[in-house]
Amino acid sequence: MAFESEITFLSLLVSFFIRFCESGCSEGLYFDKLPFRKFQLGNVIQTIFVEDEIDCFITCSRLPKCLSMNIADQKKQDGLLECILLRELAMPSSGLFMLSQIYHYYFRRFGEGMCATPRCKNGGVCITLVNDYRCHCRQTFAGKECELNLSCNASSALGMEDGTIPDQQLTASTTYDGRYLPAYGRLNFKANVSYNSGSWAPKTLDFNQWFQVDLGSVAKVTGVATQGNPIYATWITSYGLQYSVDNSHYEDYEKGKIFSGNSDQNTVVKNNVNPAIIARYIRIRPKTWYRYIRTRVELYGCK
Repeated sequence: MAFESEITFLSLLVSFFIRFCESGCSEGLYFDKLPFRKFQLGNVIQTIFVEDEIDCFITCSRLPKCLSMNIADQKKQDGLLECILLRELAMPSSGLFMLSQIYHYYFRRFGEGMCATPRCKNGGVCITLVNDYRCHCRQTFAGKECELNLSCNASSALGMEDGTIPDQQLTASTTYDGRYLPAYGRLNFKANVSYNSGSWAPKTLDFNQWFQVDLGSVAKVTGVATQGNPIYATWITSYGLQYSVDNSHYEDYEKGKIFSGNSDQNTVVKNNVNPAIIARYIRIRPKTWYRYIRTRVELYGCK
């Protein structure tokens, strides 16, 4: 019976390891996971409170004496996660764990996967994917291997209104018809009733619609401005942002933060993006709207 329990326990470990490896690999090491176990004899280096597990991994990976961690399963009321950094390492068969409804135990496994070879520059953390890897970059750094330093401080228009961003780099989830192409979703775009209606509009009214700007290269985005449609009394009243470096993996800005939109057709409403977004692709995700989703956009920042 004890043998069967050990097999079940190790199977649980392996299944969590395979799944968790997509987000638990740091530079040259993996963090293996023992779910709902706590290392009860671990010599504590420090207890910190972080936004997510990745922040805990980053901190541990930069401390040579940190070999394992107890991380809380749920965030506190302030939205932070408890992370207990430990000097000692306990393997699954050691018997030094207690069952816990509050914590998961993570420990280092060195030299595995595509992250076994140092890849990420400028303090980035390597995350192993299936036959690939992704670098989790520190703020102001970007690129496949965090090689781009975007420490610029300017907040200039990035090219929607003046046409620096070409039409082919503007796309959308759907388009109502040829009068509402993404290419018409530029700040202060003028309508011409013979062939365009002066803004982008989607085909359907739902929360799955988005307007995307490809900046051409990774940039630092510090602001977003919107307007409604110049002909019809329609506009978006609130929106969220998503961003990506590679046009495949998108992240919600600040865990789904909602920005205020417009209250009329032509007034420009600009919102600061702080912390800044470091990305190439930016999506405007309408959340609420007046009568219909129609918008014109400018992005601000620097390259």
